[in-house]
Amino acid sequence: MIKVADRVKETSLTQGVGTLTLEGAFGGFQSFASGIGAGNSTYYAIENESKWEVGLGTYETGSNALTRDTIFDSSNSGEKINLDGVSVVFCTYPADQAVLKDTTGISNLRKTLTLTRTSPGNFIHAYNEDSYNRTIALYSDGGISPEWRLGLKTSPASESSPPSYGYVYGEDGKVGLIANSTNSFKIANNTEFAVKHNNVKLMGASSFTGINFTTDSPAFPSITINAAPGQSANIQEWKGGDSITVASLSSNGDIETSGSVTLVKTLKILDVPSYDPGVAGAVWKDGNHLMISDG
Repeated sequence: MIKVADRVKETSLTQGVGTLTLEGAFGGFQSFASGIGAGNSTYYAIENESKWEVGLGTYETGSNALTRDTIFDSSNSGEKINLDGVSVVFCTYPADQAVLKDTTGISNLRKTLTLTRTSPGNFIHAYNEDSYNRTIALYSDGGISPEWRLGLKTSPASESSPPSYGYVYGEDGKVGLIANSTNSFKIANNTEFAVKHNNVKLMGASSFTGINFTTDSPAFPSITINAAPGQSANIQEWKGGDSITVASLSSNGDIETSGSVTLVKTLKILDVPSYDPGVAGAVWKDGNHLMISDG
């Protein structure tokens, strides 16, 4: 973990370009041991006569030493300086790593912002500090295939609790959107694509089991398809596995099929002419009998 602390300043008698052995804090300052702590990394600066170095190092408590892991800048063209005599070492905030606000309050990042955690939880909490404190959070549960969430939670009180409503989420092979407990959609490799509204699963679609629609409003049609103004092409077409149309519904309501039609209940035909219209296949009425025209 990277850690910085105020007024951390020590001397070192280390020679060369190796790890710094620390000799103790200046009066009125604290040591790296107390300010940074074992195993933590920190930004440091070294002053060695006219030479200087700014970098990132790790404090090792057993040897009371500071490693020189990454050099951001130095009087040696960005490389480690060769120390001799007495050096002064202190915590700093390198310009190359700084996040600063301009006069409009906008922060300009010079590099990619990387956020890390050591356990599952939230990386960001953002909220208006009012009587509600509804919080926008970015969450990950970690692991080899982590699930991430970006959305809302009721408060910032817990670092580990994920967004619980109004969030998008994803992991390897799965994404979705949860509006609340009764409204959502999701798609995944091993489950169907599902859309839920007011706790009713309106649609379930799967390459294994097909597509299923469900409604909960008996007073309205289950499915309505609105054609374009002046529609000339078919409103619907059904095709076989060879992509050949086997049935269709035209824009004026005609149903055409290349297969047979089996009736299990009454067939009602309206506006049947009482004469042969002279169109092959057309139905006409001759008294109490239905006739099919030969054309």
